Amino acid sequence: MVNFKIVSGFIPLPALRNIRPEQFKELGERLKSAVNACPNIFYEDDQISDCWAHKYIVRNGLAGQIWPYSPSPPDRFADRTTHLQSCIIMHQKQEWLCRAAIEDPGPDVFVWIDYGVLKQTDMTEQVVRNFCDRLLNRHSVSLIEAPGISERRPVDADEKSWDRFCGSVVIEPRKHLFELSRQMKAWTIRKMHEDKMISIESNTLAHMEYDNRWPIRWYQAWWGAPMFDNLPAE
Repeated sequence: MVNFKIVSGFIPLPALRNIRPEQFKELGERLKSAVNACPNIFYEDDQISDCWAHKYIVRNGLAGQIWPYSPSPPDRFADRTTHLQSCIIMHQKQEWLCRAAIEDPGPDVFVWIDYGVLKQTDMTEQVVRNFCDRLLNRHSVSLIEAPGISERRPVDADEKSWDRFCGSVVIEPRKHLFELSRQMKAWTIRKMHEDKMISIESNTLAHMEYDNRWPIRWYQAWWGAPMFDNLPAE
């Protein structure tokens, strides 16, 4: 049996156009219910100003200079600042995973699940429970595992989301967690200085796989239920 802990987090963005903070909060409460039989931690008290990427941008005089690589879909973001804040929150996922590992020395594996994942296609609490049961009944987890859509290839030069990894679910053994996080952060910082831009964290993970040769086990999926249903049995 795998000794794992579910990790999730939430920072409200009132200017998001596709979902209100109170709806996001309701989805998070449903996710808590779905994973209540497993060890779990939900980080819900942080603000944008607590995120490592925000702190780095401000501390290094980069405020007003860093923007997302990709265009800002008008149906999701009221402006570029809201899109930037969304990217900053996405990069906080790894920080929350590390924080969970520091606070709880027991689990061997930490599983990120997006706070609002139940809004995705065909998602139900039972889909999440089945995923947890399948993971629990594994003999081991030795590699980083994550669902995705596209085959492995170099990341697009303009850093558009090319869907190698969905990003909503990532399984990380403790033995890889901290060094992966360090390298992802270093990559993001370097690109902010070189290009004055920040990508989504799933693209950074794709760089880790392709350029840094991290031991990542990718499995075919699509957003929504397949991210959970397609987890390999072993």
